[in-house]
Amino acid sequence: MRGKSAARCSACGTVRTDTTIRCRLITPTPQDGWRTDSENAARAYRTKKFPRNHCFLPNVWAALTLIAESGAKNMGVTIDVGHSLEAYENVSEAACAAMSRGRLFHFHMNDNWRLWDDDMIAGSVHTIEFIELFYWLRKLGYSGYISTDQYPYRENSRDAVAQTVKWMQTFEKITERIDSQQMQEILDRNDAVASNELLRRLMFGWLEP
Repeated sequence: MRGKSAARCSACGTVRTDTTIRCRLITPTPQDGWRTDSENAARAYRTKKFPRNHCFLPNVWAALTLIAESGAKNMGVTIDVGHSLEAYENVSEAACAAMSRGRLFHFHMNDNWRLWDDDMIAGSVHTIEFIELFYWLRKLGYSGYISTDQYPYRENSRDAVAQTVKWMQTFEKITERIDSQQMQEILDRNDAVASNELLRRLMFGWLEP
């Protein structure tokens, strides 16, 4: 997975979390949400409040349906975590749905309270959900772009974005410690108690005797 350092893209101004300064997103069009390069196009879906009250692509399933109906082989999904949260999706489920169809091209990392696209520091609200997300990105072998999409109106912009990068690096380190076989056995048993225990120990085990 990418996400080992931060850099600002010279093409679109996005702070990137890999080591490539210039990304391949050479034609950013925020008016309609498309991000394109010379080979692929990725659409960020959104459920409400931007640019209109109701968007044509409100969730990952609508986006995947549009892509399938288009017949285009180079069309994919950009999952903006904030948009997914607004849509009351399980972000990990949305990522798995897109990845299982080979359509997850890009990720925007941020956080919110599910009521508005607040573009907060990633992990500041949905910490456990981010651990789950990074687990599935690792398990399914995501190797595409991960970027931040934040508007820190009050905080120092550089510091806020740096915190998101640090959180993503932390999530990667946590998921590296998860035994994939053990996790799969827990999932196969549908054992919520065991998964809760695993997460608690991963995050706070150092506090226990």
